[in-house]
Amino acid sequence: MGSLGRMLEHKMPFYLFYCRDIEDRESAAQIRRELLPDHLGYVERNMSRYAVAGPNRDKDAAYRSSTFVIKADSFAEADEVMQGDPYVEGGLYQEILNVEFVPMAGDWVGGAAWKL
Repeated sequence: MGSLGRMLEHKMPFYLFYCRDIEDRESAAQIRRELLPDHLGYVERNMSRYAVAGPNRDKDAAYRSSTFVIKADSFAEADEVMQGDPYVEGGLYQEILNVEFVPMAGDWVGGAAWKL
């Protein structure tokens, strides 16, 4: 059974954050470059909180957004993790969409959750 499958057994909630970069592409790229070491350090210090995290590329292979799936007991707890990220604090994102994410199938889940 995969690690997500084990977490599903314990009913650990997941919260998905889709973070869209600011429209000014040059400024966004500059923020990403300048804050990357701090951002990565923050992620490393909070690694146990992330089910998965990473940037998203557009059709031109340019970074335009990021996705984070955070393990937490509540939305407020997950949001606290997000708000502490240097990319958030540094103004990289113009919009952060968030929802509770329920992983039900796939490699990360260890198959089909309804069969685990």
